[in-house]
Amino acid sequence: MEVLFQTITSKSNPKMIRVGKYVDKKYRDADGVFVCEGIKLFEESVLAGASVREVYVSDAAFGFWGDKLNKLLARCPSAETYRIPNELYKKISTENAPQGILAVVDKLANVHRCTTLEQPDAAEKMMLFESVRDPGNLGTLIRTAAAFGFNRLVLSADCADVFNPKVLRGAMGAIFKIRLDYCESFVSAIHALNQSGRRTMAALPRERALVAGKDALRISDCIVIGNEGHGLSPETVDACSDAIYIPMEENTESLNAAIASSVLMWEIAKIK
Repeated sequence: MEVLFQTITSKSNPKMIRVGKYVDKKYRDADGVFVCEGIKLFEESVLAGASVREVYVSDAAFGFWGDKLNKLLARCPSAETYRIPNELYKKISTENAPQGILAVVDKLANVHRCTTLEQPDAAEKMMLFESVRDPGNLGTLIRTAAAFGFNRLVLSADCADVFNPKVLRGAMGAIFKIRLDYCESFVSAIHALNQSGRRTMAALPRERALVAGKDALRISDCIVIGNEGHGLSPETVDACSDAIYIPMEENTESLNAAIASSVLMWEIAKIK
């Protein structure tokens, strides 16, 4: 069945003004939504069963993606659908080369903010991140974690907002496939994991304890990665039960958070 689109032609339309504000976290939080832009991310949201409130489609995208859009929108019949001129679409887009499809989606149940860490299942593969503030880095970390079969990421409260458009672009749909916990007390989360019998390993740029690729890791190990520029805080390092480093050639710069995490995730993923 073909979906009927309402038409919006004015930039002063209240819906255009409101959607344009969702680039700002405070407006997303106030309405309990985030924005999926592009056909891929919209498709991932629909296939994941996310609650789609509104869909905005440019004239050009309507002509190009019409059949696929109708099939996807048939799976979210409660969504309001709007067709808008190409130039008007650019007013609400955050993309450099927009595809002309933007969906307003209810925030996801797999993203949590908590004061204490809920006890994880013993089989969950987990990794922890402190103060990763670069949205592109966080998006890459989420995408990599999903690719390597991780079930949960624990984030300090000051990490980048997972619903930031740059995080969503970097994650490439992985946001729908992995649990994300923003923990107000990051150190208490580490203590809770220690008490549950798991090893928590501070990733450090120097030799301290275990060597990635050499010493035996366990699938239950929880590696803790720090800020892109400053690494882990002293309090976090002290809270961890162990430490790990990636051996590198002398006189080379340390790896950034995204690359270091990918290497260590791969080490965990290899464990049978």
